[in-house]
Amino acid sequence: MVSIIIPSYNEGKALLETLQNLVENIRNSSFDGEYEIIVIDSSDDGKADIRYFSHLKDNNRIKIIHRKLRTFPGEARNIGVKNAKYDIIVFTDVGFKFEKDWLVKLIKPLLTDCSIDIAWGITKTSTENKMDRLFAHLIGGREKTRRIIPNVAIRKKVFLDGHWFKNDLRAVEDTRFIHEIKGNYNEVFVEAINYYSGHPQNLVEAFKKWSAYSYYSYMAGYRRKAYLSIFQLVFYLLLIILLSNRLALFLIVLLQFLRVVLKSDKNYKVNVLEKIYVLILSFAIDIGRLQGSLKAIIKYRFKWS
Repeated sequence: MVSIIIPSYNEGKALLETLQNLVENIRNSSFDGEYEIIVIDSSDDGKADIRYFSHLKDNNRIKIIHRKLRTFPGEARNIGVKNAKYDIIVFTDVGFKFEKDWLVKLIKPLLTDCSIDIAWGITKTSTENKMDRLFAHLIGGREKTRRIIPNVAIRKKVFLDGHWFKNDLRAVEDTRFIHEIKGNYNEVFVEAINYYSGHPQNLVEAFKKWSAYSYYSYMAGYRRKAYLSIFQLVFYLLLIILLSNRLALFLIVLLQFLRVVLKSDKNYKVNVLEKIYVLILSFAIDIGRLQGSLKAIIKYRFKWS
């Protein structure tokens, strides 16, 4: 009936928790059909078999495909689809939790209407973790009708039609895939809710994540944010050159604060000290985005020069 596919790389305990949450969620739901969970794992930290130390070791519905070489999420999902034995494919990721009957609600349109090819669920940010809550405040909550790959049910025929994830992208492979299939198939949005809890847990992790995201975004052809990052740098440098250091620093912090205030999601409450940290976090993200963008631009220009 349904194949659930999860890409994984050095997730260790987080992968085990996700599998436990998923299995328990399905067991406690009204779902009574056949399913399989396919994990494509390319871990190199020695923890790929962590599930065998849990009660899941005898669960024959869980299939782990081990990869010797690092496998990016897009390629991992492609491998999962090729090894799936059911027609309906569901994607999720490590770090997600699920509301009751999540799977039932997600796949119901495809089971009851053969003309529906894709069903998108609703992904929200978990607030159990402090950093997840701060990120939700900073970058905003999920839109109700936003297309999120880790919360979608899709017929295998979409892939058989030739639509696959890019194998060589560490990030934005999902964005590229969504743009490729959008408008070509019948889609619906359903109240199948899952919760994401996997944001960076410190400033360094935030810097690295946005650096990688910006690098692969540019290489995949999404370049507007890269040019905006460079414009922001040039603007800040002009402030430093044209004004006194103190005044320039004051204006830079003020402008950054206003950006955070305008785009933040007020549904996620933060106190005064947390607002200061969110401001610093926004700088870490911007610097990471700039670093990744410059790296991509240099590599791209050098490659084609």
